[in-house]
Amino acid sequence: RNVMKPYQVCNALMNPNATKANLDKAHEAVERYASCVKGCQTRMSSGGGSCGHWKEPGVPPEEKGKQEMIDRGIEKIKNFAFVGLTERWAESMCMWRRQFQRKTGHPYLVEYTLHNNRPGLNKKCEDYIVEHLNNVGF
Repeated sequence: RNVMKPYQVCNALMNPNATKANLDKAHEAVERYASCVKGCQTRMSSGGGSCGHWKEPGVPPEEKGKQEMIDRGIEKIKNFAFVGLTERWAESMCMWRRQFQRKTGHPYLVEYTLHNNRPGLNKKCEDYIVEHLNNVGF
């Protein structure tokens, strides 16, 4: 099966002259990826496997043991020293720097803790993908 690469997906989605076949292929790639990583944080925090992988191949947690996995994740989070929010990265990093000060007493360099090392390639494409996933029930 010929799978689109991320840049190909955005090129297809943002191209006003894209064919229906290319748009369908791009939508399929987006939906397949979303299905693959759905529940990723819950799986990782509960010991249920990494993103896109389950301990039982082919059996997503939504179908087997979902509540047990959520309960395990909640119990594990109670033992975390710190939990930050990606959506509030700057504030999370500020709190992290205060909570975990360096042994030397020197502050962490702000440019290392606040710099976005993985910026999105195209905000319009990202917005389009979010809108599409919302329209199909993700």
